[in-house]
Amino acid sequence: MCPQGMESEGDFKMKKFIPFIIMVMVVLGVLVGVYFVQKSMDESGPPSIMFSATDRNGTHYSESVFSENKITMVNMWEPWCGPCVREMPDIQKLYAKYKDQGFMVIGVYSSTDMEPQVDQVLSSARVTYPIIPYTSSFVRFKTGSVPTSFFVDSKGHIIDMNISKSKSGEPVVVGARSYADWEALIKPYLK
Repeated sequence: MCPQGMESEGDFKMKKFIPFIIMVMVVLGVLVGVYFVQKSMDESGPPSIMFSATDRNGTHYSESVFSENKITMVNMWEPWCGPCVREMPDIQKLYAKYKDQGFMVIGVYSSTDMEPQVDQVLSSARVTYPIIPYTSSFVRFKTGSVPTSFFVDSKGHIIDMNISKSKSGEPVVVGARSYADWEALIKPYLK
């Protein structure tokens, strides 16, 4: 029996371990939280867009291309579209500058009856990024105007640049942009 005001040896030892027990509980709580945040990031679902197409050089492309890059720009254009053709050298310049930093461009056109004009445009703009024919996978990004572009992250999810929407509500960028405008849009995603 301890006199009043005196602690027993067991009470004293227990009080020494309370800060240690609290610290262990905090560390375990943080580790569990990090685990669930990481798990939710890893299980973000399937890609938002799936496609399969062969470019003009015979190389096959699908949604797997997104995982190889931090950000992919899909630029829908036509050889008869003046603004499309005028912005292609800037898009090529952007691709050349940032491709080694995780930036990819895929050009998509539907005027397959205009192959000589397509060849001329690509040659004139010195385009080296993949150019594929339109497939039904891209229908939900149609706006009724070209050029129309959209961006995809490395998990295959559409990035909302908060600029405009397609007819089906998908986030897109309608109209041609300058090199500086495109660069300002992609740079935050390349860090």
